[in-house]
Amino acid sequence: MERDAKRKAPGAASPENEGRASKRLKLPGDAEPTIETVESTTAVGLKFVESLKAARDKTGRHIATHFLTLPDKDEIPEYYQEILLPIAIDTIEAKLNRGEYSTLASVESDVKRLVNNAKSFNDKKSLIYEDAERIRKTASNFMVKHNPAYRDPSYVAVATPIPGEGLNGTSGAVQKPSTAVHEGADRPRRAAAAAQQPAQPTPKLSRSLGRQSAASDQPDDDPNFTGKTFQQAQDQIIREMMTYTEEGSNLQIFQPFVNLPPRGLKDYYQLIKNPISLTGVQKKVRGVQGRNPPTGITELKSWSAFEEEVSWIWRNAREYNEDGSDIYILAGEFEEYFKQRLAEAKKKVEEPPQPKLKINMSAPKPSIKLRFGGQKASPAPTSAPDTPAGRSSGTPGVIVDNGALERQQRHVQAGMNGQRPSSSSTPSQPPASRNPFSGSRAGSGSIPPIGQDRDQSASAVSPPAAINGVKSESQATQSPALNSIRLSSAAPENPKESQRLSVPAQTPQLAGSAMPPPQNSTPGPTSGSPHPNPPAGHQSGAQGHHPQSYYAPHPAGFESYRRAPGKTAADSLIPTINLSTHPILNLPRPLNLTIPASKDLTQQSLTITLPSTHHYLQIVPYIPVALTGRLYRLFVTVNNTRMLEITRPVNGAQGGEGVKEKGRPLFEGKLSPGVNRIEVEAIAEVPTKKGGKKEGGEVEGENSKRPGDEYEPTVCAEDSRLAGPPGAMPAVTEPTETPRPEPGFSVLSQKVELDIDLASRTVHGKTEITIQPTVKDLRSVRLNCRQCVFKKVTVEGKIAERTYGDLYKRLQLYPTTGLSQYHFPKTRIEALRNGEEDELVVRIPRNVQILELDPFSAAAQDSLLGRGAARREVVDPTSVLETPTIKTAEEHGALFAPIRINIEYSIDEFRDGLQFVGTREGDSKYPHVYTRNSAFPGTACCIFPCVDDSSSRCAWEILIRCPRTLGDVFRKPGPLTNGINGHNSSNGIVANGLANGTHKHDSATSSDCDDDYIGMSEEEKSLDISVVCSGDMTDEIIDPIDPTRKTVSFVCATPVLPQHIGFAVGPFEHVDLSDYRESDDDEKLGQNATRVHGFCLPGRVDEVRNSCMCLAKAIDHFTVKYNTYPFTSYKLCFVDELAGDVANSTSLSICSTRLLFPEDILDPLDSVTRKLIHALATQWIGINVIPKEHFDWWVIVGSAYFMTDLCLQMFCGKNDYKFRQKLMADKVVEMDINRPGLYQLGQVLALDPGEMEFMELKAPLILSILHHRLIKQSGKTGVERCISRLLMNAKTGDLHNGSISTQGFFRICEKVGHQKLETFFNQWVYGAGCPSFQCNARFNKKKLVVEMIIKQVQGDPTQKQEEKFLDSSDFMREVKEHSHNVFAGLVQPVFMGPMTIRIHEADGTPYEHIVDITSNFTKVEIPYNTKYKRLKRSRRQKERAAAAQGLDISGDAQDDVLLYCLGDVLQSEEEVAEWRLTDWSKEDEERMNQESYEWIRIDADFEWICKTALNMPSYMYVSQLQQDKDIVAQLQSIQYLSQKAGHPLLSSIMVRTLMDGRYFHGIRTFAAYALASSAKDELGWIGFFHLEKAFQELFCLPGSPMTRPNDFSNRSAYMIQCAIPRAIARIRDNSGKAPMPVKRFFMDKLKFNDNQNNEYSDCHYVAILMSCLAQTMTTANGPSNFNFSFEDEADEVEFQRNALAEIQRYQRIDEWIPSYQNVYTITALDCQLMLMKSKAIPRRIPEFMQYVRVGNSDLVRLKAWSCLMDLGMLKNTAILKFMVYSIESDSSPYFRDQLLRIFCRGLGQIALGELQPNERVEELNNGLIIEREEGVSDRQAELTRKKSVEGAIAALKEEVGSDVYLQSALEDALRSRNTSLNEVEEFLEVCSILYEPDDRLWQPQVLSQ
Repeated sequence: MERDAKRKAPGAASPENEGRASKRLKLPGDAEPTIETVESTTAVGLKFVESLKAARDKTGRHIATHFLTLPDKDEIPEYYQEILLPIAIDTIEAKLNRGEYSTLASVESDVKRLVNNAKSFNDKKSLIYEDAERIRKTASNFMVKHNPAYRDPSYVAVATPIPGEGLNGTSGAVQKPSTAVHEGADRPRRAAAAAQQPAQPTPKLSRSLGRQSAASDQPDDDPNFTGKTFQQAQDQIIREMMTYTEEGSNLQIFQPFVNLPPRGLKDYYQLIKNPISLTGVQKKVRGVQGRNPPTGITELKSWSAFEEEVSWIWRNAREYNEDGSDIYILAGEFEEYFKQRLAEAKKKVEEPPQPKLKINMSAPKPSIKLRFGGQKASPAPTSAPDTPAGRSSGTPGVIVDNGALERQQRHVQAGMNGQRPSSSSTPSQPPASRNPFSGSRAGSGSIPPIGQDRDQSASAVSPPAAINGVKSESQATQSPALNSIRLSSAAPENPKESQRLSVPAQTPQLAGSAMPPPQNSTPGPTSGSPHPNPPAGHQSGAQGHHPQSYYAPHPAGFESYRRAPGKTAADSLIPTINLSTHPILNLPRPLNLTIPASKDLTQQSLTITLPSTHHYLQIVPYIPVALTGRLYRLFVTVNNTRMLEITRPVNGAQGGEGVKEKGRPLFEGKLSPGVNRIEVEAIAEVPTKKGGKKEGGEVEGENSKRPGDEYEPTVCAEDSRLAGPPGAMPAVTEPTETPRPEPGFSVLSQKVELDIDLASRTVHGKTEITIQPTVKDLRSVRLNCRQCVFKKVTVEGKIAERTYGDLYKRLQLYPTTGLSQYHFPKTRIEALRNGEEDELVVRIPRNVQILELDPFSAAAQDSLLGRGAARREVVDPTSVLETPTIKTAEEHGALFAPIRINIEYSIDEFRDGLQFVGTREGDSKYPHVYTRNSAFPGTACCIFPCVDDSSSRCAWEILIRCPRTLGDVFRKPGPLTNGINGHNSSNGIVANGLANGTHKHDSATSSDCDDDYIGMSEEEKSLDISVVCSGDMTDEIIDPIDPTRKTVSFVCATPVLPQHIGFAVGPFEHVDLSDYRESDDDEKLGQNATRVHGFCLPGRVDEVRNSCMCLAKAIDHFTVKYNTYPFTSYKLCFVDELAGDVANSTSLSICSTRLLFPEDILDPLDSVTRKLIHALATQWIGINVIPKEHFDWWVIVGSAYFMTDLCLQMFCGKNDYKFRQKLMADKVVEMDINRPGLYQLGQVLALDPGEMEFMELKAPLILSILHHRLIKQSGKTGVERCISRLLMNAKTGDLHNGSISTQGFFRICEKVGHQKLETFFNQWVYGAGCPSFQCNARFNKKKLVVEMIIKQVQGDPTQKQEEKFLDSSDFMREVKEHSHNVFAGLVQPVFMGPMTIRIHEADGTPYEHIVDITSNFTKVEIPYNTKYKRLKRSRRQKERAAAAQGLDISGDAQDDVLLYCLGDVLQSEEEVAEWRLTDWSKEDEERMNQESYEWIRIDADFEWICKTALNMPSYMYVSQLQQDKDIVAQLQSIQYLSQKAGHPLLSSIMVRTLMDGRYFHGIRTFAAYALASSAKDELGWIGFFHLEKAFQELFCLPGSPMTRPNDFSNRSAYMIQCAIPRAIARIRDNSGKAPMPVKRFFMDKLKFNDNQNNEYSDCHYVAILMSCLAQTMTTANGPSNFNFSFEDEADEVEFQRNALAEIQRYQRIDEWIPSYQNVYTITALDCQLMLMKSKAIPRRIPEFMQYVRVGNSDLVRLKAWSCLMDLGMLKNTAILKFMVYSIESDSSPYFRDQLLRIFCRGLGQIALGELQPNERVEELNNGLIIEREEGVSDRQAELTRKKSVEGAIAALKEEVGSDVYLQSALEDALRSRNTSLNEVEEFLEVCSILYEPDDRLWQPQVLSQ
């Protein structure tokens, strides 16, 4: 046979190698052992190292990449803190080359240490962890063939011991390892593997096995199993497998599977969760229990159970060993032979009949005793129902009376909806084992999908450890996935136990099989503690302990943690707890901590940080109740494993002898690296008063609010990576909000079903809300709901009363009221937002009881998993359960059965929540609908009833019914029938109340229209309607009754806020944006690689690909840099008419199509990319992590934008990042005047869009400067690490409810950054404003120091502060802040912190000095270091000239050459003459030569947001521009030089900067703008000459002004080509007019623009030329100077006519061939506005009115309206009314929102008098313009209205307050049924400005004849 030949091949494997890879087993003496030498070991070891380097996985990827070298200590310092013996492959290779290995066993030990290090430090789901396992398998395969140590059967390869490791330190080769293995030596990890048991000669089995068999002698083995019983057949198969020998040899090839590997192989037992061997199966078959004799009764009662048990042998072998290895192949042969023998046995031997379980629900016996923590010593065959064994319960020591059981039975039956509780898991299916507290990088166990059977979700575990000779047994529990969604109780095996209390299965199971469960899936208690037990399968050693029981009837729930009146800490059940390190550790500084009880609370928690040496603790609680006669119980758990009391040795007694001290029990526990949780709980019988009456109840324990109830301290020990002492900022006082009353319930889950009709724009919905009551007397549930019309409301199937007040019906003005009653709807809105008014109140029917559950029962503990509203439950999107959330004190309250609320409703008119597009008559857009998500509550309740606040998270199931295709959207439905398919109704009436064949439609879909009334083609009609929704799609079903409709189901298992549920329905096309992920990144991330999907309307796929190509790389960057993506996939859906640019929801961003741009468009690239990356970052912070309070919004906004900007740095480069940061900082300094601080700003974010815009600008900058300070102080630990820690806390559940507060973020930053940040937060977060520094520097030659004086002048009253005037665009924001009493934040008179000062000394060397700013006046002396003289300018010029000519510099000049200089172009004499360049004068050269330093920089590392002024001469700024490589320094220099008066030298410097391509394009752009200041007549127009010359040199034909054909392939050059025209357009002569050469420049460039061969569009470039051309025809406000030469008037007129014709030509082109977003038309309108305002052309209002009509692009309409407002047309009655009508009637939310902003800006222009200068002049007949004189009072009034809000409001009232047309328009708007809530609020704000409130409910009217 081929197999036989294969086995006889030589050299297949080593003879004896512990069974790991050996197929053929020989005796140990068959081969002589090989003698190893250093030389042989080195040769084989180097070959081994090369094999590791060359090893690849199945995809061909090298697996040793991450292990070649050790990680960088600077990048990952924590690696060297945790890993005490770092080893890499190059370490092993170096030791081999040095001859330090004498045996291959030591090499293998080092490799094992390398593998263990990688697994210990990295998450088990990470790629490095998986590669480490591959390295281990590769090394194992090599060593078993080449390592002579494997010839010894007792050899076991172990990792190189860590220095100082005493408990388990061993050498590389372990001879006969002891079975006692230290369990805590290695942290439990999943991916370690193990070898098989060494081969041992197996004696032949005798027929009489003595103690091995209790039956008679086994009959002779018959290959046909003739005459065998079921047990004998099983035993025969096992014995055959043990003794099977290969044909042609005497080799027992299945010996590796006979016994388990040695316990010393810890990695095997960490990986293999159910170790099984043939010997273990044989014991089960023979009925061997422990050391008891065999019973002869098999535990495997069926052939399937037998096969399942044996199958673990080959499954474990394959999981542990490398694919293709010898043992892997042998496992396949083992499986093949076993199944062959099993099939033969099944034919001959029938399996015994299976037992049946009957559940008896009859009345219980008079009493049932439930034993406290009891267990069976050994599994007896049966137990009588009335015996303690038959009545064992998970509730310890509790006796429940007959009446209680009857009530519980009724409770179960009432809540099960006709379903019986599922049966328990069988002992053969033990629960999965998992350590939830295995460190910050601990992995997760797999959780099966919802809907699997429990026996499929349970996984086998190792046999329980024996404690005192008694094995602890884990009780079977149901799947945590089921616990997390459906609360149920497993039926006990004993029928009598079916009468125990069960949690009713009332929580609906969310549809879909892929929904992962919430994280805290903790089964019921097995330790006897009244609190949740460890996860299923977590072994406990407490089952062998039998404490005394006590009488405790059904206890009341624990609802409070405060001590009862009169109780103090002295009355505590546990007054103190002592924590100390174990004496065996013999530490020099042992821990000895005494924790007293709280004075006020019955529960407290403490977080401490321990070093790794303190891993073994002793816990001694003081229990005074033990000294009394009261019954009590004490529970001490370490990492959810219950500890047993330890005896104390007496007088050196050995052998376990000792005593137990009553009242002071001793417990010991070992800690693992990572987070450890120690819990000490006590419960006791309430003391008896005189007369025998108990005080307030039967039980005294956790959180009972009756007198005497106690819940004692919980101590949580954490390591330094995850925990630290909790701190607070004493100087920071957070304002406290008045707490709202508790609702009395929390939301567990919500199911929403929506039937969307796009044609009629209506929605019919159903929702099922499952709530968890938190109070017994809950009689009403308050929900948020708007716009709905209710059909039915039920609670647990019972009709419920409701009270509903629709906010939108109370927003309109009543018929008898006017604008003076505006305060009524405004008050209603404020009351609703403040929680003073209810929207929907559902009253619980009286026949629905709030059932209280027994908190001691296992079923009741399971129900705690659903209380998601009270804490943050994190669910990993890959259906893997992460580290569970540790319960807080608030969650240990009473537990009540959940109840369901079902609501059926419909919405016929949408004003908020949903937006329908393309469904109205005349709308040619593709029909679609989407949610209008907002960052604030109030949107979701417009779509479905819910608890729409900022903290109520729950799991969601969304079902959306919609048309199947686009043609089905408007298709007229056929006649309806009365429930009979295919038959019309006889009476014409159907269930929906409509006649047969009639349906509700609007005018666009009236019945007389054809199906194709909107002109759709057949191809368009066949387009599928797609549904894109938050969460994961689980199903899509075509309606079986109406095939034109379908239902799509989604599940969002991660608890999220209602406002974060979003969806879109329309004919969307799908784009897989993950295709842009590089294959290397995909392989590197593995399963952490998140899919990115794009959805768009038909025809825009290419635009989506072009606009979003960066997102796949961005999501990978965020995953690697911060944390794994919190959801399963990320989706973007681009829709029309979206109000904002992006609406974020869970795993979905709904984006506006305005963001899309084709491949040939360049300009929107930066802005669009930033918006899309920010939308992605919001998924981490904004959706996954939310603010705790309104004040904490700055953390969310700042962190998301901080992540965005750093990601953009990866795409655009560091220069672009720093350039944008500097510009943003300058803008913050300009805007942050009279503004509230970031912390206070969070409370008013919803007040005006300008508030959020300012926060989006300042918050990320605050984090940026914090980032720079942290990095400077602690290396590379910056804000990135803080955000990473924040996200890790959210993932592990340490972040309560996933919400972050300012205090919490402050503590994270302090802990990660290792420095105090109280001052920083007080100044930049709680304070407002920015510092302003005035700096003076002077060189002291005598002291050789630079003396610097730094003054802060922002709070100096003696300094003249710059006056700030109100701006019309900010007018409404100022008014709102004024009316809502929003005050400016406190500007710090002194900003403190470190400031970096960098002095570039004479030799060009920069020296950094850190100055600590502590006062408003700082004087510092900075030492001077340079001994060289400053280079002379003549020498420098000579060097530059020589370098330009390519000459060698020799002689003394070599010592003085500057290292570098930018801007050194155009240096030759010809170039200088051609460009008319100017250099420094001799006087300047002399002054420069006298300086001791080149330049000084203040805040060189961008650690401040400030305004600085340094008295440094201009030539130093020039040196900084040319020699400092920092782009911020270059920008600061240009900003300073731009403020100087024009000069030929300045123009020369700027043009050299412009022409030097080494500069960043932003610097060159600013240089071009600076050149315009030197374009003056008195300077010979040198600036204009340089700009024109530069443009000609860069973009024109050589020697000609004719431009070359456009080529925008170089984006930097394109930026310069756009910047130079903008700079030239600023040039004016002394009369304020542009010179004619400037005008002709733009005319020529427009006429001769050639874009034929350019792959990019020139629309934006042409728009810039158009705008610049119009700008040159306007007159600037310059000084009046009549001494200038006029151009020929005819030429002026001719030029103006030609210029207008050129602009109009492009405007007409846009009508026939639309440019991108109609940029030509928009620019043309802007040009006409400029010319009309400057009176270059007459005002022609109809030119703009034709573009405001419906049908034009929204962008064009808005531009036309903006032009009309700038022309003062708001005072025009007809235009005013039409504008307000457009706001309240248009269907586009985007258009209404933007037009409302334009309207408010128009009011601001009137209020601030910005439109009056044109009306203040009069033109006389003689052509002279004479300005009317004004008095002092007029000027004072004008100044008042521009500087104060009160003055502006008064002026606005005076001008338009009595305008009856404006009043009429506003009344119409407030009575509209189309405006949204925000738009109504804006109109009400306008009314509050113009009109006084009137409380009268009637309006006087004048009746005409």
